[in-house]
Amino acid sequence: YRWLALSWSPATDGSGPSFKMLKAPSIIELTLTHGDQIDRQWFERFPSANGYAVPYAWGTLGVVYRKDLISEPIISWQQLFQPNKQLSGHIGMLSTPRDLVGMALKALGNSANAENKHQLREARDLIKQQAQHVSTYNYLSTRENSEIIRGNVRAAMISNGDALKLRRINPDLEFVLPVEGGNLRIDYLAIPLHAKNPSLAIQFIDFITTAEYAAQQASYSFYAPIHQAARGLLPEQFLKDSKIFPQSANLKNSEVYRHSSPMTMKYKNETLAQIHQ
Repeated sequence: YRWLALSWSPATDGSGPSFKMLKAPSIIELTLTHGDQIDRQWFERFPSANGYAVPYAWGTLGVVYRKDLISEPIISWQQLFQPNKQLSGHIGMLSTPRDLVGMALKALGNSANAENKHQLREARDLIKQQAQHVSTYNYLSTRENSEIIRGNVRAAMISNGDALKLRRINPDLEFVLPVEGGNLRIDYLAIPLHAKNPSLAIQFIDFITTAEYAAQQASYSFYAPIHQAARGLLPEQFLKDSKIFPQSANLKNSEVYRHSSPMTMKYKNETLAQIHQ
């Protein structure tokens, strides 16, 4: 861990630094021997990361629910933020400001990156109204003792890969990317400037981003690889799983998080503090 860093998103709202903030002088320049095999769209999505970080995998933030415990399939964030009796008291949310406020904004038909004061105020009101129905603000465990496996939680915010891990334990779990869209998350690999063995770190990143091992990691994590050749090594069932490779308009409605202004981040943090009082 002294020589390898993993960033969930190259642009955050205060939960972590952006690549623009990190590049100088915190992380070293990075060039892979087979970087041309990685889908160019991921390099183009965040140009500031080029030469400093390598895209590794991508996924979505959506909702997992117990289809055996609720009668109405979940298709919208509104069903989580304004739950019916079956869901009330059995909802799992995330306590990270960008996710909680971001998806409340999406539920209201706004961008997850909105900075309009009126839209942020409406999102805060929605979150505060929902709080009485929430069982936990902790991220779900992906083990057999998970709250959603035990039935204490019936629907929760979660990344698609983790939802599919849980589905291996209980097939009555269903993951959905809501109609409003969710967060599009991209994992990047980078090396800190003061790494003790940067050459070894580069070799390691080169190794795990080859097609063979990128495919193995995708099979284990249920996150989509960004490596073109890796997809050719994955089974057809994996490639056709719409939970891993969503092709619908819901994906088009999904967004990456942008870096928020200090005032917006302050507002989001205050919103979180209010529900934990």
